[in-house]
Amino acid sequence: MARKIRFPLHMSDGADVRTIEELQEHFDLESVLGYFTDGKLKTWLEDRYYDEQAAAVGELSTDMPDLGARLSAIFGIEAKDTDVDIEEIQRRKEKLRILSAYTADSEILDNVDFVAMDQDELFDILDMSPEKVYLFGGEFSIPFGKKNITYIGLNEAQVMLESKNSFSDYQKENICFVNLGADEYSIAEQYITDREYDKAFPLMQQAAEQGHPDAQFNLGAMYANGYGVQKDFSKAAKWFEKAAEQGHRGAQYSLGVMYDNGYGVQKDFSKAAKWFKKAAEQGDRKAQEKLNQLAFYL
Repeated sequence: MARKIRFPLHMSDGADVRTIEELQEHFDLESVLGYFTDGKLKTWLEDRYYDEQAAAVGELSTDMPDLGARLSAIFGIEAKDTDVDIEEIQRRKEKLRILSAYTADSEILDNVDFVAMDQDELFDILDMSPEKVYLFGGEFSIPFGKKNITYIGLNEAQVMLESKNSFSDYQKENICFVNLGADEYSIAEQYITDREYDKAFPLMQQAAEQGHPDAQFNLGAMYANGYGVQKDFSKAAKWFEKAAEQGHRGAQYSLGVMYDNGYGVQKDFSKAAKWFKKAAEQGDRKAQEKLNQLAFYL
């Protein structure tokens, strides 16, 4: 017969308790409540034949106003601060479950209270003025008003910056981002606004390679003008075409210009007219003017 695996209870001081004596020595009401809410406390007691305590725990429910005091009494612990938020404990337990399925990194798990799963939770964590915040999945808006914080991304989290402040503004306030797919395009745009083209280029390229049409258009413009990279009309035309094929009006006009002048591609008035027409149909006036000049080639 297979041997039964008996799990320990992990307390906040780091102790893994396997007996009631150890539980009494390292008793932590919040941890014990967490095990109570998911049913593991009763199982832990039953596995060790603490039948009396298991039966007493089985008679408790989460809606009891004096749950903390009752639970403490079962283990012979003098009730002190038993005013705990059971719903918060349940949320924390669920968050730990999600994080444990994602990573075994003890640093992250030990800092579960500084892991934000959504925007509201991020605001609650920021109220504690932390130095480090973990962002788990989804997209988060980062307030500029909270300085000196490092944001660490988990599970492909992304961040959005306040539009009135550039990425460089955030850096100046010691607001740092680690392991965040921090909306590469938005950050690249901020760098371009600050004329920091060398920093913008790799982020814009990354976003463009992921299929972002605005990024593809802007990357083409960077190659065409030599912003942050050596000027290369053929690469500019390549990225304009990728964006144009996705319906980007500016890219369609720019690609028309490339074919009209033979920049990076073989001069071809028919192709130029084709792309000017597509841009004009989306309301681009410059494209309409160019189209009138090349109407013969349609």
